[in-house]
Amino acid sequence: MESNSNYLFDGDVSENKKSIQINEQHFRSLHPQLPYKRDENGDIIWGDFLYWIPPAI
Repeated sequence: MESNSNYLFDGDVSENKKSIQINEQHFRSLHPQLPYKRDENGDIIWGDFLYWIPPAI
C-alpha cells in the first residue's frame, strides 16, 4: 500500500501500511435511513450513513 489513507481488508481486519486498523467506530452510522432522499439534482442524500471519521495517523 502506497498511502496511509489506503486500507486493505484481509478477511479479518482493515489495515493501512502503518498497521492502523479501522472498524465501525470510524463511521458515523452503518445503518442507512431508507428510502434515501434525493437533492434537486437527483443525487442521493446519504446523511450519516458510512460518513468517514478518519483515525489519527
